[in-house]
Amino acid sequence: MVDVTYRGDTSNQIIEWMFGYMIAKEKGYCLNSGSIHGFSKIPYHLQGNVVNDNLLKTSQWGCQNCELDDILNHNGKVLVDSFLQKVKFFQKYLPDYQRYVVSDYTTNVMPNDNDLTIHLRLGDYEQIGINLPFKFYEWGIKNLKYDNYILVTDSPYSPIIQNLLSIGRNVKIVHQDKYRDFDFIQKSKNVLISQSSYSWLASWTGVSENIYSIFHNEFTTKCMWKKDAGYYDIVLTDDKIDKRFKNIYL
Repeated sequence: MVDVTYRGDTSNQIIEWMFGYMIAKEKGYCLNSGSIHGFSKIPYHLQGNVVNDNLLKTSQWGCQNCELDDILNHNGKVLVDSFLQKVKFFQKYLPDYQRYVVSDYTTNVMPNDNDLTIHLRLGDYEQIGINLPFKFYEWGIKNLKYDNYILVTDSPYSPIIQNLLSIGRNVKIVHQDKYRDFDFIQKSKNVLISQSSYSWLASWTGVSENIYSIFHNEFTTKCMWKKDAGYYDIVLTDDKIDKRFKNIYL
């Protein structure tokens, strides 16, 4: 059996479910996980072998890391109780995730094929000082050539947003709620993501053809992007695994 204990917000919970789903499929185990509001298409329970003894917790490796082979070879129950955010864990089942990880709430506006959707997670990130600096988004607007630049954000009145809007008439804003914004990002062909699991998840499970991520050696992103803060050890946006990732080093 694979049990999933959720931590964090909606996107983190979905990624934990994704890991549990992958383990259950690989081992032929049943899956038991709670529901996540706004995502009713997800199969939270799978039929399979029930093994309740010899418990292994993914948190024994810490917050972000695990030894996948040890989990797959483990003869016993598995509890997913940590953030396991590496694209290599999930790529095999991407078609399944694209089928199931779909918001119940449809965006009220649609991106065009030659627009660049730019996700800016500010809010809590801005408060604790881990949001990407303004200059990175400014660079994206001025150097990535698209018809329109659509800012999708949780903080539409932030000075950062207002300064980006002033760059040109083709810079626009979309601000709905987290479920409809997620759907908008999923329906975008081109996305410049912030260092947010929400941003990565929506673009990776969507119709995107180009997923841009900006890195700079003067700015340390969250550990979910890189293992142990190693500059070239990218975790979620590994362009060797998924060619849609376009990693930009400034």
